[in-house]
Amino acid sequence: MRFNVSSQVSYTVDGPSTLILNVHALRSGAQMINEESFVVEPKVKCEEFVLDQGQNRFVRIETGTTKVLKVTYRATVDIQVRLIPMDKLMAMTVGKLGRNVIPFIYPSRYCQSDKLGRLAYSKFGSMKHPFQKVTAITNWIYDNVQYLSGSTNWQTSAYDTVTERAGVCRDFAHLGIALCRALNIPARYFAGYAHQLNPPDFHACFEAYIGGCWVGFRSDQAGAFEWPGAHCQWT
Repeated sequence: MRFNVSSQVSYTVDGPSTLILNVHALRSGAQMINEESFVVEPKVKCEEFVLDQGQNRFVRIETGTTKVLKVTYRATVDIQVRLIPMDKLMAMTVGKLGRNVIPFIYPSRYCQSDKLGRLAYSKFGSMKHPFQKVTAITNWIYDNVQYLSGSTNWQTSAYDTVTERAGVCRDFAHLGIALCRALNIPARYFAGYAHQLNPPDFHACFEAYIGGCWVGFRSDQAGAFEWPGAHCQWT
């Protein structure tokens, strides 16, 4: 599948500043970038880099004395979908997890899994298959948390969301991650270009590590998310 993605943002700058942006599409085995452009107007100092512990692509921008900054990113991306039979995605104990996956079972600033353990185990702990657990988590969030624009801010955490029972896609993803981690299922946040939104925009989802691969989910709709690279099916 081929997608054309784009993003344009404008900033009013009060004084010399440094911006770090994460708008570039990911390069991976399942996602290949055919063409892309990144333009900053007016022209200022920019540096693209990738963190040592991940694949995310960042750009550091030094604004200097610029008062208004416009950033435009466009890319043509080819996606490959890999079908994974569910009987191949078995539960993994913490002792079997790779070292680079272990950090994703810890509590974090927005995903306080240590505070949600009782809820997670009471609702989903009796389920056998990890994919069933994560799907049940996304369904529960969809059924019990209202999608309400403007109801949260940058300080809102998963614990706040489950308490207030309202949020936006970012909050839904944080809650899904926290509940997965409470069950010792590694989970991580990601933002993608959601081509079916009107108007198009970035969209927050999460990935759960099941049976040795990262599988994508979204909690603002019931069920699993067909994430390019690892779409799962029952067999």
